Amino acid sequence: CGGHSLQYFLAEYCTDQSWKDKYIDRAIFLAPSFGGVGQSFPALWEKKFPLLPMIKSKELSAMVESMVVVLAHLPNTIIFGNKTIVRSTEDVEYTASQIRDLLIEHKKVTGDNIKILDECQKNLTTRDISPPGVPTYIIYNSGAHTKFFAHFKNGWDKPPDMIPTKGDGTIPAKGIKYACRNWPTNEFTVQCIDLYRDLNSFEHTPLASNPYVHDLIFNLTKSDWNKEKVRRMQKAPYVVLKNNSYI
Repeated sequence: CGGHSLQYFLAEYCTDQSWKDKYIDRAIFLAPSFGGVGQSFPALWEKKFPLLPMIKSKELSAMVESMVVVLAHLPNTIIFGNKTIVRSTEDVEYTASQIRDLLIEHKKVTGDNIKILDECQKNLTTRDISPPGVPTYIIYNSGAHTKFFAHFKNGWDKPPDMIPTKGDGTIPAKGIKYACRNWPTNEFTVQCIDLYRDLNSFEHTPLASNPYVHDLIFNLTKSDWNKEKVRRMQKAPYVVLKNNSYI
């Protein structure tokens, strides 16, 4: 949640622009989870912790529905708008704004955990992804199949088929592209690069150990891109990793 937390801190918590101007030279986001994560809805529905799906227990089920990190990464209602997020057996369609009631109706979020869900809705999933107020560069991947949309073909009591969208295997690219296209550039640059690869080494977690990404971030800390006032969206070159290096 590094990028998610950084954006929230700079955009929502740190409202003193003079402080940011003095102390923040630039922000470089790597695959930030703007707009939601595909694992959140099925984790709540099936009561499985996303990182350890093979482990099941009554205590774990209760924990999952209270986890802010899961509830806060349900689909953002502004980014996904009227797009279908869930489809029932009878082909009834549900949008991001209907997910909260659907989870409560089917007792996937219960008791006091509904209050946590509502706080996440109010502060995160129903709010715009506001600009951080500093020069920004976002590195992301839209080339890997990323499970996000749920189709309950066999009824509500069966696990849904998860339909993929573009992303890095974990983070859908739609929220990141929204920021790239909508954050204003009249004061600060907004630049984004799409790695656009479907290899495991370019999926969400491996990006942090990808040598090409390491070099890219290192170079971005040194160059003067932050002085421009432009919007630039690029695709990375075709990169092949080899022996902890790249071509």
